[in-house]
Amino acid sequence: MAIFSIFDRDGDGIISQQDFFNAVELLGREGGAEGEDYLGDEATAHEKRKEWAMMWKDMDTNNSGYVEPNEFIQALRNSRKEEDPEHIHTWP
Repeated sequence: MAIFSIFDRDGDGIISQQDFFNAVELLGREGGAEGEDYLGDEATAHEKRKEWAMMWKDMDTNNSGYVEPNEFIQALRNSRKEEDPEHIHTWP
């Protein structure tokens, strides 16, 4: 799964919290944000990091400290349901 590999930076088959935070920041920068434009002032950066931590907690459902492929897929499905519950594609 290509999207998983963006987050699994070291290719070990799991996503560490550091992998996740690095990928989120990278995706923000790839979207055109740079430096302070991305993280903003210290208060904004703190809020973004808190948001990322909440996202992490939602994904690491077994509290292993890592996100495994099945947890990642479920998190994607859950986020899709939140965005548009009418148009959900379910995979086997």
